[in-house]
Amino acid sequence: MSGKGIRIEGLRKRYREGDTAVDALKGVDMQVAPDEMVGLIGPSGSGKSTLFKCLGAVIDPTASRMTLGNEVIYDDGWKVRDLRALRRDRIGFVFQAPYLIPFLDVTDNVALLPMLAGVANEESRAVVSSNASPSHVDWSIDRL
Repeated sequence: MSGKGIRIEGLRKRYREGDTAVDALKGVDMQVAPDEMVGLIGPSGSGKSTLFKCLGAVIDPTASRMTLGNEVIYDDGWKVRDLRALRRDRIGFVFQAPYLIPFLDVTDNVALLPMLAGVANEESRAVVSSNASPSHVDWSIDRL
C-alpha cells in the first residue's frame, strides 16, 4: 500500500507506575487499505483499546510511525499541530453500544461528528448514506 489508508509501524506503548512498567503494545505493524473493514479480536488486556487510542490520537505512543493517507501523523512524536481537528476531521470510530447516543439512530450517531464540526445536518446524513454500501454498512444499520 502506498499513500492511502493507514500504516502503523513499530507501535509501542509502555505504561509506567513507579518502578513498574507494562508493555501494552510491543512493535505492532499494521496496514489498512481504504474501504477495508478491520475487526480486532483478543482477550481482555491484549492491547486492542490501547491500539485504537494511539491511532485515534487519544494517548501518546511510546514509539511508532503512523501514516494516515499520505501524511505522517506520528513519528516518535506527533507531526500534526491540531490533534482535535485530526480526530474530528480524519479519524472516526463506531463505538460499542455504551458510547452511542441512545435517542439517535445509527445514521445520526455517525453523522454527529461532522455536524459538530459545522457541516449541515442534511449534508452530514447524505455523506453517511453515500458511504454505506451493502458490503459494508447497510446490513448493520438494518440490524441496529
